[in-house]
Amino acid sequence: MFAPGQAFKLQVVMQVVAVEPHDQFDSAAAIMGSLHGSVGTQTDRGEMIYLDSAAIGWSDDTEHYAVDVTDGAYHTYVLALDAAGNASVSIDGVTALTRTGYVSNGTIAVGDQTNDANVDSTLRIRSVTLLCP
Repeated sequence: MFAPGQAFKLQVVMQVVAVEPHDQFDSAAAIMGSLHGSVGTQTDRGEMIYLDSAAIGWSDDTEHYAVDVTDGAYHTYVLALDAAGNASVSIDGVTALTRTGYVSNGTIAVGDQTNDANVDSTLRIRSVTLLCP
């Protein structure tokens, strides 16, 4: 956890073994840079990063990046936020997503963020690290 409005970099090293496709505002494999309560607000869920087998993207479906995350390898995902609310997401050092107006309350979540039946994933999380910006 970190202070709301603070710049941060969140690094997640994870292997996505299997994952069902996301639907808008839901994802069986997700990285959230903000979480209110146990399920998140509409804003939290829109800013959520989904990891599907052939792409990652913002859960509000405004942007996606084609990449195979179920290739058997561990990948390094970094969510970076500056003090002005500009966010970027990289995978293995390559910028994949950007967004302005990103809002965080300082609470993060990694894993399954859906209540839909039969939308599941198998993940191996090696590490979750808060990096100095």
